[in-house]
Amino acid sequence: MSNHYELFESNVGVLVMFRDEIIALHEYVRLFDVIDENPEFLKDLKGFIAEGLEKHSAFAVESFNGPTHLAAVDSIQVYINAMRLYSILANQEYPRYAHARQEAMKLD
Repeated sequence: MSNHYELFESNVGVLVMFRDEIIALHEYVRLFDVIDENPEFLKDLKGFIAEGLEKHSAFAVESFNGPTHLAAVDSIQVYINAMRLYSILANQEYPRYAHARQEAMKLD
């Protein structure tokens, strides 16, 4: 992972610390700089989300199968939302931005 950013989880979702600022995954425009400066960012983010989902899913199943039958699914929903936001960022928003930037450079 780069020294330029840090990934962490919160009760509201996966967050990115970049240049002493906290960025939520739905703040696509703010994430473009992170991606531009850190080619490994999308790969790291995807891995972070997948690991978090696995960890929280295992805990939810363990809790559900326990004597109290708790369905601890709130944290799983956070990661499902993070997967959706990642998909939009990686497959739609960032490619659209990168293409527009390339086109603008041709005009210079």
